[in-house]
Amino acid sequence: MNWTSISIGPVPHEENCAQLGQTPDFDRIARLECAIHRAALVAMFGPPPDSVAIKVRSNPHDFGCYYDLEARFDPANPEATAYVLRLEDEGPGRWHEAGFTEPFVYGDRSSIVHTVHSSIAAAIRAAILTLGQFPDTECHAAMRANLLAAFPAEAANLPA
Repeated sequence: MNWTSISIGPVPHEENCAQLGQTPDFDRIARLECAIHRAALVAMFGPPPDSVAIKVRSNPHDFGCYYDLEARFDPANPEATAYVLRLEDEGPGRWHEAGFTEPFVYGDRSSIVHTVHSSIAAAIRAAILTLGQFPDTECHAAMRANLLAAFPAEAANLPA
């Protein structure tokens, strides 16, 4: 297989994110944002096919390492290529487009003013509950079903 990769970004492209050299506890915050972004993509597009890997990638920089989501795939595989192109072309601009809330609220100089979700599990559970408030909306029901299927441990801990 001839694998290639594209950068998807650490968060939806219209959202604020942790900034290397400015956000306190950057490594933990940035990795968490990437993990939640991956879950948001799973909500919107379903789990990736076996021929696609979506991973958090560490990228060296003068000030340390910054983090990004990377989609690795075989461009000769039509299913993989179609999935990755959807991530790139139709991915969320805002967290709410995938049923998620922003994990952190940022203030001046990328400082965290408020932590909304301190873990990936908390963010997924909140999205499942939010999307469940719109059962008659086909896209919300599909995103909720994708999250329930992809993250059964988080779904098992939902309040009744």
